[in-house]
Amino acid sequence: MADPRWRAGGDWLLSCNCDVFCPCVLSLGRSRPTQGHCVTWYAFHLEEGRYGETDLAGRTVVAPAYSPGPLLEGGWTMGLYLDEGTTHDQEHALTRIFTGEAGGPIRMWSFLISRHLGVQKAPIHFTKDKKSRAITIPKTLECSIAALPGGEPDDVIRLLNLPYWINREVVVCRTEKGRFRGFGFNWETGGKSAEYGVFNWTGP
Repeated sequence: MADPRWRAGGDWLLSCNCDVFCPCVLSLGRSRPTQGHCVTWYAFHLEEGRYGETDLAGRTVVAPAYSPGPLLEGGWTMGLYLDEGTTHDQEHALTRIFTGEAGGPIRMWSFLISRHLGVQKAPIHFTKDKKSRAITIPKTLECSIAALPGGEPDDVIRLLNLPYWINREVVVCRTEKGRFRGFGFNWETGGKSAEYGVFNWTGP
């Protein structure tokens, strides 16, 4: 059965094990991560969204992923966390979208993911202020990131006009605290690269 029309928009962030700043954004995944391989978690908080008749507003998704080399070469191992209030219909929709199977800007994930570890529901807490973002899952994920200061007072470093699949604008960050234990992974990314921004996708 074909996926219905869908849309999703809100805030996103990620933290990874690259030195600041991750080369994958500007190279669109062609460069080798600075540690040779990539460990990361993406987090998406949907301010609005709909998959067919299913409302997705207010849902949060965390996608921990491992890539053995340049991201565009694939071979990813990935799992999904959905916040504990997610209904059965929302779980189906979000799983289709965030594995790339429902098309749209994230469709490349369907080709890059070689091993999907499944979906777990958990209490996910997302917060943001002017220059920082945080995402936590009790006993699993503790992550806080902060924007690097720009050349003007109270400004941040922004990359603009990117051909980046998530969004054309990215705020360059450093991970203040990054610790993940789940799906058999045990990662630390404190002091490493991070970024945040907004997203607004439609599909398929």
